[in-house]
Amino acid sequence: MIGIIGFNDLHLLQFLNKYTNILDKNGITDYEVIFWNRSAVDYKKSFEGQAIAYDVPLDTYLPFHKKIFAFMGYKRFLNKTIKSRKYDKLIILTSQSAIPLYKQLNGKYRNRFVYDYRDITKETESKIYRRMVLNLINASYCTMMSSLGFLEELGIPRDNHIILAHNTQKICSHSDYFPSISYDSPIRITFWGMVRQPEFNCMFCDAFGNDARFSITYHGEGFYKHIQEYCEGKGYKNISFTGRYTMDQIPSFAENTDIIHCVYEYRNDVRMKTALQVKLYDAIKYRKPLLLNKGSYVSEYVNNETIALSLDVEGEKNIADEVYNWFCGLHSDALDKSFGVLEKKVYQDDMIFENKLYEFIKG
Repeated sequence: MIGIIGFNDLHLLQFLNKYTNILDKNGITDYEVIFWNRSAVDYKKSFEGQAIAYDVPLDTYLPFHKKIFAFMGYKRFLNKTIKSRKYDKLIILTSQSAIPLYKQLNGKYRNRFVYDYRDITKETESKIYRRMVLNLINASYCTMMSSLGFLEELGIPRDNHIILAHNTQKICSHSDYFPSISYDSPIRITFWGMVRQPEFNCMFCDAFGNDARFSITYHGEGFYKHIQEYCEGKGYKNISFTGRYTMDQIPSFAENTDIIHCVYEYRNDVRMKTALQVKLYDAIKYRKPLLLNKGSYVSEYVNNETIALSLDVEGEKNIADEVYNWFCGLHSDALDKSFGVLEKKVYQDDMIFENKLYEFIKG
């Protein structure tokens, strides 16, 4: 039997289905998903295996020191459950789940677990934590990494032990959308997601504020009010904010978008520099060109100026002119062809992921 270990509510284990879909498709139902039912709600599973809940409510927004005892309780529950269920193999979702099981993973389950590594967290702050993560990577059968941009930061080489696991739940095979380029003003630049880095985004807004060629829209909660107040103070009439949204609204956002805003400050945030942002996959799906950062891993991965323009918001002048000239040079057929190439690249990566997971299960 296989145990899949998560550290959150079932509906918040975002990429659980990337694994369970493959298991279910291959008729492998002898697995269990262990999760922490923090919200104390009835869970609805979307997979064939069994679900085992740790039913202890926890307010996620409490400060860390007030959550330590709850974390320790879940750690005991995980270790006890794994010991009693006697799993043959484990799939560990994120470092949050892996670190509490460090001893077991380096011992009994060495080379018998898949480590799903999503993000750099405390690796840049704690040498002990970093060493534990590196040991877990070495002890795993393979490590599924959401971005190979993490390798340089972690100081480890790329080999067959490290598999790129894109931040998509479904394998990306073929989009039903075709690019539609409108050269009428204003060109609509749209952001959706958690709004972070307010100072940097204020700088981004300065580049386009009151430029009649553009309209900028931010969808999402986070620090958007800080940026909104800044733009109102500057008198920018072409920049708007909508706040919280639901996932089913994203298609309508895309329909009203000419360029997706996927520009983040990374000089002081290695996570942004090394990640493959989810909006990359939205761009592929909806066939919308992107604005990215120069020197970021996502820019390196895309490596196509037809699809994306890489900017240095802090170092370049006349960014609005650069974006305008680039966009006006785009053509629908060339854009669709380039996205097709990128989509195929992601699909091939996902097939390597699927084959490696199947090899682990059957090995």
